[in-house]
Amino acid sequence: EIRLASCAGCHRMALTRFVQFAVDNFKKTTNLYFLTHFHADHFEGLSNDFNDGPIYCSPITRALVLHRFPKLSGFVHSTEEKVEQTINVAGEIISFTFYPANHCLGSVMILLEGSFGRYFHTGDFRYSPWMNEFLHNVDKIDNLFLDTTFLESTWVFPTREEAIAQIIDLIQTYAPSPSTQVYIEADMLGTEPIFIEIASRFNTLIHVKAKKYSEFHSIKGLKWLDILTLNPNMSRFHMCRDHNKQKGRRKNDEQKKEAKLKKRIEQGELWIRPSSQWFGKKASGVKLPQNFVSKPCFHQHIWHVLFSIHSSFCELEEFVKLIQPKEIT
Repeated sequence: EIRLASCAGCHRMALTRFVQFAVDNFKKTTNLYFLTHFHADHFEGLSNDFNDGPIYCSPITRALVLHRFPKLSGFVHSTEEKVEQTINVAGEIISFTFYPANHCLGSVMILLEGSFGRYFHTGDFRYSPWMNEFLHNVDKIDNLFLDTTFLESTWVFPTREEAIAQIIDLIQTYAPSPSTQVYIEADMLGTEPIFIEIASRFNTLIHVKAKKYSEFHSIKGLKWLDILTLNPNMSRFHMCRDHNKQKGRRKNDEQKKEAKLKKRIEQGELWIRPSSQWFGKKASGVKLPQNFVSKPCFHQHIWHVLFSIHSSFCELEEFVKLIQPKEIT
């Protein structure tokens, strides 16, 4: 099994004698909180009862937080990307600027400045050369908090556009008939470009579950909401959860579910799972993920496409060379 390193999130540390900051960490009290994006592993400890202090995030993330935790409207503050904000925390003047993280809807990286120096926190991110446009502002960094989820040279990823092209090709090859049902196991924030492209290429709606429909509609200004439908009969394309992530299932239930899925696929359904984490699991049987950069992997009736919203090893190298921090955490 290929080792998956830790992410850049969930940090908590002292900036000065009187100021501590926490990024994606809400389990202990501090006086400065940031939330880089709204994935569950990054807002652990957050609830409607939270009252420990202000939380700073992007407008999209604020919308998602308040959709889940409506009682936090007085604590969650949003700021636009590339706009420096100055705050007074326990008498210390601190400034921060958000930059796009290219990870999921609303995800940001944080440039934090004060008497302690200049810190840059990537949160979860996918480096791409288009970021160089603003990264020239991120210089003289004393400490870089880096997303090292895929910090091994075995990890090489196609671009998102290349991965999506593989998904389109699978649909055209194995589900050319308008009656063939297609299930995409990708309901996590960050996979929306897949469905936007499918909707465009096949001139279709995308069926989503009520929870995702409501979540997306809590975000103002999204231009693609009209591609979503709650009616499964209105589309042959379905956004669904990874079938292996059903909680509380007993072994017998798992076997029955696998048998049912196998039967459905044998009857003509197409199942596709865009993921990067799967390729690192022992159960996948994949020893070298880079072998699947340009082609999908067929495993147990499902097509797996190497789709990543994190940086590859090579992308991390390029990013660090560009930033040239004094330290990396």
